[in-house]
Amino acid sequence: MKKVLRFALCFLILATSADAALTQSDFEKIQSIVEKAVEKSEKQMKEYIDLKIDAVNTRIDAVNTRIDAVNTRIDALEKTVNTR
Repeated sequence: MKKVLRFALCFLILATSADAALTQSDFEKIQSIVEKAVEKSEKQMKEYIDLKIDAVNTRIDAVNTRIDAVNTRIDALEKTVNTR
């Protein structure tokens, strides 16, 4: 049991001494990586949203076409009823 405890203490001492401070260059590299990832994500999100908007616009156009056809039929019926 004492050997395990000694090993654990030695490991913790060595592990804590392995901590290193990040330099300004390290921060800049990390920032660059994060910025690239964010830009890529934003680009993908914009493309996805644009596709969804195009799909919705297509559906709206189809509905408007149907509404126009119904209005044309209603106008024709009104003319028929008014002429009688």
